[in-house]
Amino acid sequence: MLSERLAPGAPAVVDVLDRTAPPTRAPLRLATRRVGDLEYESWSEGADDGWTLTYRVRDGETVVREHTVPLPWSGVGIATVAEEAAVAGLVCTRLAPDFAVLRTTPLTREDHS
Repeated sequence: MLSERLAPGAPAVVDVLDRTAPPTRAPLRLATRRVGDLEYESWSEGADDGWTLTYRVRDGETVVREHTVPLPWSGVGIATVAEEAAVAGLVCTRLAPDFAVLRTTPLTREDHS
């Protein structure tokens, strides 16, 4: 479906769970950003079967909203994504063990700058 809808040369960024670098078991704050009076936080916490991402919105010390997303381990890696992309006519450029760009055409020298 992606190969049918992706504009020629347009990138699709793909991120899979990197089994070579399992997440920390202790809660780890990934990011925080203040917007107006509110503070937005994202947290990661690992387990044997995957990890959990937690997103919080705080007003001072008060948690206004919290959303938790479980992310189970999966056997799908960039190699599998690259194989499926090739069958669909897409080019997969691996940028890291868990990160790649899919395109309808190969990356050019200008794309790397």
